[in-house]
Amino acid sequence: MEKKTEQTEVMSIPQIQLIYVSGKSDGPKVQIKEPHIAYEAFKQSWNARTIELVMELKVMYLNNAAEVLGIYPVSSGGREKANIDPRVIFAGALIHAATNIIVCVNHPSGKLEVSEQTRAFANKLKNGGKLLEIELTDFLVISQEGYKSFTEIGLL
Repeated sequence: MEKKTEQTEVMSIPQIQLIYVSGKSDGPKVQIKEPHIAYEAFKQSWNARTIELVMELKVMYLNNAAEVLGIYPVSSGGREKANIDPRVIFAGALIHAATNIIVCVNHPSGKLEVSEQTRAFANKLKNGGKLLEIELTDFLVISQEGYKSFTEIGLL
């Protein structure tokens, strides 16, 4: 008995594109050499009306010269937590051909304390980045009044 295979429908397979459109500017690119410069850049990207209301996590993508390629809002949550998927952070880094990242989370309470959960997440990103050769340069906890840098306090 002979089996016949009939192609009754055409397979539809999604096509994937990796696209990065550089934002061209007339001036020089911002270079992040110190945590306070990263803090100022992140603070400008935050909505002053919500920084004390909801927790958000953003990532800054950098090239080899520590020049900012862009800031991406990864997650927004409630007052005490935001759902964060590290794959989204690294997907953005790969699309932008970033070699370094700086992650920033705000604490709506205004307290700049670093929780064990935040430390564990930073270590997860640091270790995950090693495989991809994307360095976690710093992890900032910010509020309206200031910031805490993992690099400055020796956690990275």
